[in-house]
Amino acid sequence: MPVSLYDLDLATEPLQFILTKDVYSELRRGGRETRIRKFDEFWKKKDTTPFTAYNEVMHEFYRRVDFSFTAFRTMREMNGAITDRGRIYILFGKPTSTERTLSPGGSPKEIWNYNSINKIFTFEDPSKQGNYKLAENK
Repeated sequence: MPVSLYDLDLATEPLQFILTKDVYSELRRGGRETRIRKFDEFWKKKDTTPFTAYNEVMHEFYRRVDFSFTAFRTMREMNGAITDRGRIYILFGKPTSTERTLSPGGSPKEIWNYNSINKIFTFEDPSKQGNYKLAENK
């Protein structure tokens, strides 16, 4: 089981990337039992194999969340899943290829290429402390 599913708040936070603001707010509203029920109902609707105990869609989403949590954490943001790189990784998975550029006098850049969806994401770190922000989306 993905580690991020052990904490309701941690599990709910990355859903902001795939839900509208209103639906996300509604999911976070109410007492703990109400929020758990809403969370379970949300993922039951996404289950591609509802007659099995295993929800493949949910598992893949939280596998990406778990990876992002540690892989993209910085000194400013301990939860790497809510960083720009974490968000893109959660939404699209592992890039086909990545490239880092370190130009003298410029900001470090990380370029993620997704061949299957014909997208390129460029992240820049002006602070030079690992705080990459999405700079370009083609």
